[in-house]
Amino acid sequence: MGETQKKLLLIITAGVIFVSMAIIFVFLSKLKTQKAPPLSPSATITVERPTPTIQNDKPVDGGKLRSLLLDRPTPSTPTDITIKQGIIADLGGNSGTLTETQDYAIRYLKAANQFEGEIKTKDFIKAKEAVVAWFEQKGMTHEGVCKLPLIFFLNFDIQQQLKNTNVQFA
Repeated sequence: MGETQKKLLLIITAGVIFVSMAIIFVFLSKLKTQKAPPLSPSATITVERPTPTIQNDKPVDGGKLRSLLLDRPTPSTPTDITIKQGIIADLGGNSGTLTETQDYAIRYLKAANQFEGEIKTKDFIKAKEAVVAWFEQKGMTHEGVCKLPLIFFLNFDIQQQLKNTNVQFA
């Protein structure tokens, strides 16, 4: 192979590498600037849990701030506390599904220390009442259920079915 051919091969190789890098750069920059379509929930979801607030403008150390942010209402009667602990113990102290029907599913999330009520029907009022009734059937008082960290949400299929309707999920 002559000296000229080596230089030509080197130039072609450098050109291919440069063009490849340019294509990758353009692809990555478009990927970064590409925005996800805005979520337009079909229903307004309201969480019935007070948001912790800081009452003063003084700096708060990390421990106190964590305590303020994680402070949630929890069942206060010994019976409700015992029942909540028993429900969690049924899962071995781990996250998991507690019960599931065609209308709802109740799950416990260990990391968040909260319960979720997934609504799987358009009749979300009936499903929410059934979730509350499930906890009450376990022996928890209505006040205890209200003080649980319990989040209700519509599953994706129901959200899509209620999309563009005037139904508000609360």
